[in-house]
Amino acid sequence: MYKYMDFTLNIDRRPVRDKMVLEMGIGIGGIADHVSRRGECELVGVDLSYAVDAARKYFGGNRFLHVVQASVFAPPFREGAFDFVYSQGVIHHTFSTKASFDRLCRLPKIGGRLYVWVYNPEDERRNWVRRSLMLLESVIRPICWRLPEGLQTALLLPILPLYIIYQNVISRHGPAGGIRYGFKEALHAARDRFTQRYVHRHTDAEVCEWFRAAGYGELQCASRRGQPADQCPGSCTSDG
Repeated sequence: MYKYMDFTLNIDRRPVRDKMVLEMGIGIGGIADHVSRRGECELVGVDLSYAVDAARKYFGGNRFLHVVQASVFAPPFREGAFDFVYSQGVIHHTFSTKASFDRLCRLPKIGGRLYVWVYNPEDERRNWVRRSLMLLESVIRPICWRLPEGLQTALLLPILPLYIIYQNVISRHGPAGGIRYGFKEALHAARDRFTQRYVHRHTDAEVCEWFRAAGYGELQCASRRGQPADQCPGSCTSDG
């Protein structure tokens, strides 16, 4: 996962040392901790949920990482405050991906960079497994997101072995390899798909148009930079 993030964020070619960086939607903070330590940058990690408590607990000793609880729709920062802003798999779970993007795109300074990764509808049609998951999602998610967390987990338990088998047997023997799943990883993936109130999907062309409308240039889709497309759906980065 860390190697994947280094690639998609283009950290090797575009170092962030001594830069001001923002991650919108840090969860418990693992990626933010890695990027800030490896890049030796000042990184502000933002999340709306109480996952920020876990981020502070696990990574509070990282002097490069600063954790803030806030919403993407009301970020407590001035516009143009950051050299690099990124959001990985988060804003498509808000009520409006475009509205989230419109707030996020104001935070990089002129000449700064912005990276977003969102679900791509084309990715869900690439094989029978993805098409089957989309069918299940259309049935399960409208019910599941309304349930208490314990009932959500109970409802998803029969699906978890399918995630583990696919990721550890089928995906890992494909051309791109894959991250090995245990119970926790499978549950996280299932919850991400089936328990979210909002799950929007956008094509590369649509996301790139958002960047252009916001005044960004030098657009680059991570899925077209040599990495297998099945690992980089709907991601785009740009210099502002």
